[in-house]
Amino acid sequence: MIHKDIRKLYSTVDWSNADFTERFDGLAEAVLRLLGDLPGKRILDLGCGSASLGVELAVRGFDVVGLDLHIAPARQRVAARRVTVELIEQDMSQMTFSEEFDAIVNWDVGGIGLFPTDEENIDIVKRVYRALVAEGKFLVETYNPSYIKSNPGRVEGLVFDQEEGRYRTKISRTMANGSQRVWDLSLRFFSVQEWREIFESVGFQFVGAWGSVDGREFSEDDRMCVILGRK
Repeated sequence: MIHKDIRKLYSTVDWSNADFTERFDGLAEAVLRLLGDLPGKRILDLGCGSASLGVELAVRGFDVVGLDLHIAPARQRVAARRVTVELIEQDMSQMTFSEEFDAIVNWDVGGIGLFPTDEENIDIVKRVYRALVAEGKFLVETYNPSYIKSNPGRVEGLVFDQEEGRYRTKISRTMANGSQRVWDLSLRFFSVQEWREIFESVGFQFVGAWGSVDGREFSEDDRMCVILGRK
């Protein structure tokens, strides 16, 4: 799936009338608990989607930047909540921030893993590292590949492709003209051990992994995994 197709997929979503305040209010508090003390208050919501998490962080006094390949859903959400979030429409593989953020969050399978090679996905982690100030933190939520392998089709229709070593699914959307469009997605999910190795190879200190944002100890049976690294 190429990036112009991702942009078309995102364009089918209208977040303007959706009220996620209660859900993301609790998520923002949980994210901040996991992040703990930060050098400052500037946060990048990387692969922000509707920027619902970034918006709730901004409500709490953080200086938030949201970056995504297609920023229209985030603009809708920011306008609906009447809060200040700087929004950047950019491919995360092209970001060139340098020592600018105190924390970066990449939430809900937000981009890392969509790129076709491990090198390209790991390059995003390198760019994140450069974008953080000293002692800055990187918090990632993604799917646990062990769970998906053991439960084919149960999570977003994802099934492990042994030959590719990636996970495949199809997403169907109704377009503006009423036609149906199907996207064939191929994603790479890293295990907790792989995340540890990637973080350490880039220069991060691996802080920990949890089974959910509530801080529950990670288990291979968990659907999600939450990973934290410190620069």
